[in-house]
Amino acid sequence: MSYIIKGILDRRLPWALVLLGVMIAVTLEMCAVSSLAFAVGVYLPLASSAPIFIGAWFAGSWTGAPGRSWRTLK
Repeated sequence: MSYIIKGILDRRLPWALVLLGVMIAVTLEMCAVSSLAFAVGVYLPLASSAPIFIGAWFAGSWTGAPGRSWRTLK
């Protein structure tokens, strides 16, 4: 994050890296993959992202369908 802030303040932002990130995000969204979830998975270590994955898997199996809340099943 400091790399981006320093680039903005010094007016030397690495546009190649910014455009690469944009292309990756657009490609993921076109493939119906959440780019935010992908970025969190890449950024966080496995010890932090594994409980998130397990919790999401459990919640999905509990509701019976991904993206549906238990509140909507009533």
